[in-house]
Amino acid sequence: MQNSKSIYTSGIFVRELKNRFLCEVKINGIVEECYVPSSCHLSNFLQLEGRRVLLVPTQTPSSRTKYALFAVPFKKNY
Repeated sequence: MQNSKSIYTSGIFVRELKNRFLCEVKINGIVEECYVPSSCHLSNFLQLEGRRVLLVPTQTPSSRTKYALFAVPFKKNY
């Protein structure tokens, strides 16, 4: 969840979309399409479905998505 001290929003990763730059993340019970800043499908390297992820707001006001995938918790770190 987003709070006044953090620019990050937490969500649950649902799935990668066919377009390698897009995924779906559940944020506060609503599934949102989010930008994935990666040149390949992350599922080639990580199992993300059902995992908590951190998102940041996209920088461009005219962007297709509100959020971009930023980090995934891994062994007490991101």
